[in-house]
Amino acid sequence: IYFKTQGDSLALGGYEQNPEFWKNVDPHFHFGLFDLDWDTFNQNLEGHIQRCPLIETLGIKSTVCGPESFTPDHKALVGPDVELNGFFHCCGFNSMGMMLGGGVGREVANWVVDGSPSVDMFSMDIARFHPDTPRDNRWVEDRTHESYAKTYSIVFPHDEPLSGRGARKSSLHELLLEQGCVHQTRHGFERPGWFVPGADTRIKEYDFFGAYEGTISGLDREVIPKHEEHQYNDLLEGELTFGWGKNVDLVRKEVEAVRNGAGVFDQSYL
Repeated sequence: IYFKTQGDSLALGGYEQNPEFWKNVDPHFHFGLFDLDWDTFNQNLEGHIQRCPLIETLGIKSTVCGPESFTPDHKALVGPDVELNGFFHCCGFNSMGMMLGGGVGREVANWVVDGSPSVDMFSMDIARFHPDTPRDNRWVEDRTHESYAKTYSIVFPHDEPLSGRGARKSSLHELLLEQGCVHQTRHGFERPGWFVPGADTRIKEYDFFGAYEGTISGLDREVIPKHEEHQYNDLLEGELTFGWGKNVDLVRKEVEAVRNGAGVFDQSYL
C-alpha cells in the first residue's frame, strides 16, 4: 500500500493480491475510469487503516479507478523489436509514463538515429523476453499477476518467480529433476541452479498465491487451490536473503567436486 499527499487531501492506493484482469480491451477506450470494486480494494484499505487508524473515521471523499498497463516484470517495453526490423517499442509504462517519458523518449531517439541508447537500457529493453514467452497468453497473465502482487515485496538477489515456469526446457530437464535439481529461469529457460538430493524440486502450477475464489477475475479461468506443500518454493525461501542462502553448503560441495574432479555443465540456455 502507499500514502501520498494530494492537495489538501491524502491519496491512498496499493497493489492487492487479487487484481482484476481486463482481457478484451476496447480498442476505442481512452482516458476512462471504472467504478471502484470495493471487494477488491478492501484488502488495501485494511492495511491503510492498520497503519493510519484515523482513516477509518474520516472516510473516503472520492475514488479514482482506471486500468493500467502492467507487463510481465512490471517494467516498460522499449527498444527495437527482436523480429521486425525497424519497428521500435515504447510502451507498457504503467502509471510512470509522465515521469519516464522525457528520458526514455530521448534514448529511443538515440536508438533510432545512432543504433544504440546513450545509457544502459537493458531493464526496459524488450529483448529481455525470449520471443516465445510473450506469445503465450498464459505465461503473460501468470507472470504479470505475480509481478503486480509482489510490487512492494523486498527484491532479493536470488529470488525466482513461481509463475510462467517451464516455458523452455533442456532435453536433460527431467533427468536433472530426478537428481534433485533446483531450476532457475533465465530468458524463459529452465537452467540448473543447484541440487538437493532426494528432494521433489518440481515446480507446481502457479496458484496465484491463493488470492482468488471461484474464477480469476477477468480471465474466466478456474482457480487453482493454494498449494499446501511446495518444496521448490520452500527451498527458494532459504535464498531470500542478501547474504549466503541456506543452500550454500550444497553449492560449496558442488564447487569442490568440480574443482577436484570433473563436471558437466548444461548451458543450453546461452
